[in-house]
Amino acid sequence: MGAVRHALQNGWGILCLTALWACARSATGEIDTITPFDLNQSVRHWGVDEGLPGERVYGVVQTADGYLWVNTGDRIARFNGREFRSYHVQTVPPLADTVVRKITASSDGDLWLLMRRDKIVVRRGGEFVHPRGAVPQ
Repeated sequence: MGAVRHALQNGWGILCLTALWACARSATGEIDTITPFDLNQSVRHWGVDEGLPGERVYGVVQTADGYLWVNTGDRIARFNGREFRSYHVQTVPPLADTVVRKITASSDGDLWLLMRRDKIVVRRGGEFVHPRGAVPQ
């Protein structure tokens, strides 16, 4: 696990994000099979200049609606295949004044965030809320 974290913190996060995006396209049928030729034609670098909200990526998950969610610590970003929509922890009330430690997606499409101090926030129905006695499935 330490090797994965080290790779993500040293620029490999962009490569991982690109690979996940290609796999997501493959899973939705947009790419039948991935060959080296396909990758040479479809790989694009996504970094801070392209809207990624931070240089370090601590986690990437895909929700049931197809979006990729990227955790950069003080921000999370939703990626639709073309652009990022960033959510800063200090501007979204349920996320306020803390750091996103881990992200995961549940089978029902919710995005679950484990915050610093073990606070849990869920994105359900387009809103970030504090769950009431629920755990992700």
